[in-house]
Amino acid sequence: MTIMPLAKLLASLDAMLAAEDLPGVQEAEVEIWEYLSAFDGLTAQTQAIDELAAAFQERPASSPLHDMICHHIAQHKHRLTNV
Repeated sequence: MTIMPLAKLLASLDAMLAAEDLPGVQEAEVEIWEYLSAFDGLTAQTQAIDELAAAFQERPASSPLHDMICHHIAQHKHRLTNV
């Protein structure tokens, strides 16, 4: 299984933000899962979600979808750190 590079995921999330397509938020959730599932172990997945969270926070929050995607990222971080 190939690891989806962070840059590719961020570009996809940026496109969803630009489109302001509410169903796109569900697609973001799927892509985040795919991104994390490519990493073996909790430590690697936790590091990956931390990197994603930090990189995504730098995105402009002008789209209402930004908060929804941040929420999905936070849920994944919570899941990984509270196992």
